[in-house]
Amino acid sequence: MESPAGKRKALTLEQRVAALKKLDSGQSCRDVAKEMGCGKTQIARIKSKKEDVMKECESGARSDQKTVKRRKTQYEDLNNVVLEWFYLSFYLVFCVEK
Repeated sequence: MESPAGKRKALTLEQRVAALKKLDSGQSCRDVAKEMGCGKTQIARIKSKKEDVMKECESGARSDQKTVKRRKTQYEDLNNVVLEWFYLSFYLVFCVEK
């Protein structure tokens, strides 16, 4: 069940809750990581953010949904303007060609 080296494995909310239950029962991060097929650091991070995971679970979030960490950029406004320009120019070129 181990994933190949270098491949990331995003755990679903359901899997993260299962990992927390295993940690609560006394298993080590390394053992849980091996069972889940992910890294020890990922399990340790889930353990440190236990409250957030449980809040997400209690709020009724989809249990099969994987969460992806979105990083904020230094120039978020500029990125949004460039993305808007891209969509507009793509739309104009697409409309002109047809």
